[in-house]
Amino acid sequence: MKILPMWASGGICFMTYAQEGILVVSQALKMDRHIGPNFQMPAGSIKMMSLISLCICLPFYDRVLQPALKKITKHDNGITTLQRIGLGYLFSILFAAVAGLVEQQRRDSALSHASADGVAPMSVFWLFPQLMFLGLFELFGVVGRIELYNKEFPEKMRSIANSLIYLCVAGVLI
Repeated sequence: MKILPMWASGGICFMTYAQEGILVVSQALKMDRHIGPNFQMPAGSIKMMSLISLCICLPFYDRVLQPALKKITKHDNGITTLQRIGLGYLFSILFAAVAGLVEQQRRDSALSHASADGVAPMSVFWLFPQLMFLGLFELFGVVGRIELYNKEFPEKMRSIANSLIYLCVAGVLI
């Protein structure tokens, strides 16, 4: 029962996953996806930017930031699990804010240039900052929640506890 408030609060932050699957691809479809003169990036592959961000930031956090924080805070993991989840929530909020700003700019650009196909003359790489924040949300928020559930639930219930994360994601997507 003591995990229930943490689980419920995650639903708000997991809406970023729904946004990645819907909004980001829709935005990419209406942006300039050309890389050089002969190649156009598929809109669905834009989601890889959050994974790339996660793959770059995870080793940096694990090898550089966490040991430095461990020296400062004298905590075994550098920061507590709840602080890690809180950082994840912050990155989720930043994702939403940046996504809104980029969408406003993309829409204004598309309206002012009124092309027949509705494609804005903005590069698809304008989506990278919001996807970077999404990768950081996964690094801190999702991994932090897994750590919390693994600490708080008995060993025989850990798989059920971790499925709560995906239940939260599924609830948001529905």
